[in-house]
Amino acid sequence: KECAAQVGVDLKVAQEPHVSLTRTVVLLHHWIDNFITSVRSSLGHLPRFSVQLGAPAVYCNEERTRTFLGLRAITSVTELCATTHALDECLAEFRLPPFYTDPSFHMSVLWVVGD
Repeated sequence: KECAAQVGVDLKVAQEPHVSLTRTVVLLHHWIDNFITSVRSSLGHLPRFSVQLGAPAVYCNEERTRTFLGLRAITSVTELCATTHALDECLAEFRLPPFYTDPSFHMSVLWVVGD
């Protein structure tokens, strides 16, 4: 935070760290129960796995309103891809966009407004 303050950047700590497996989407209220059922059905057969995080990387959201410092997933990338593929199929049922073609799985730890 000291470095950020010295250059005038209002750096924030990510309050709910997570590894994203879908894009941010908007669900209509009447879709929610069916969407949850679809996700449970699609992911229920997948085995649990752990993810180890490694090298830092900088990411910007699609709207270019936030920039993030993330830690890249260095293990279980195959499992993350399988999970994302299953979720993409759920999203397709609702005509929602799939995850990125070439995903960079990571956990954001810090963020700042802007690009």
